[in-house]
Amino acid sequence: MDALLAETDKQEAYSLAYVCAVAASAGYVVATRHFDRDSIDLTIEAGESMRPKIDIQVKATINLDGDGRSYG
Repeated sequence: MDALLAETDKQEAYSLAYVCAVAASAGYVVATRHFDRDSIDLTIEAGESMRPKIDIQVKATINLDGDGRSYG
């Protein structure tokens, strides 16, 4: 196959897109980082006068047991 992305690359893209979609539906602004220096993938910013922000690191897995915990 001519795919350029490995499975882990796709997992990362899906998880980032999911967080961006959830934040957008709540009306927040999302800033992405092109270089991961401090384990920060995204910054989510709210409105209002104080403009609160939160930096987040996104994780993804496809290996879940029956309790929702990841393994392997």
